[in-house]
Amino acid sequence: MRRSGELVQWNDGRGFGFVRDNDGKRYFVHISSIRRARARPQQGDRLTFDPASDEAGRSVAQSVVLLDVAPAARTAPPRSADAGGIPVGLLPRLFGAALIILAALAATQLRLAPTWVLIAYLVLGIVSIGLYWADKRAAEGGRWRIAENSLHLADLIGGIAGGLVAQALLRHKVRKPAFWVYSWLIATMHFTGLVLVSLGFWRLPPVLWPN
Repeated sequence: MRRSGELVQWNDGRGFGFVRDNDGKRYFVHISSIRRARARPQQGDRLTFDPASDEAGRSVAQSVVLLDVAPAARTAPPRSADAGGIPVGLLPRLFGAALIILAALAATQLRLAPTWVLIAYLVLGIVSIGLYWADKRAAEGGRWRIAENSLHLADLIGGIAGGLVAQALLRHKVRKPAFWVYSWLIATMHFTGLVLVSLGFWRLPPVLWPN
């Protein structure tokens, strides 16, 4: 049976929030469960929905219909770069990831680093992308998140190229200055080290490459 309620919490950037029905019960709601409306949801919106439960037994709102949306004051804002395509502000992350992979490729092609270095950057990059994706899904689903220190650690040990790609394509962790500052510090450290190896100014220790 459909119920009426109010959107008491909404994170527009992540596309989820919580609904409280007229009896005071809270339900998780995702943007994908909201039927097309003339405006983006906002805290305080009145709505109707079908109550349901997800796989974890959590109460969720489905087939949500927004009510009392003012046609003029609440029309959807112009489509920004975040709504589709690759936002201009995120292009530097893709460029930085490409530079790191190219630097690793150059070091191996010049025989100044073993092939496994390039393979490690690619494999660990995929691991980082997976971690970022899992964290974003957890955030959207209101589940337990991956610690930011774990994401940084995955980037630090070699997954930084994938981490930058994930931030850009998933639009994840890009609005937290403290996080992306550390990401760029890690990226700068890896790129600088690879350039020094490629130019012959720094040789890998024998324990890493006994040539």
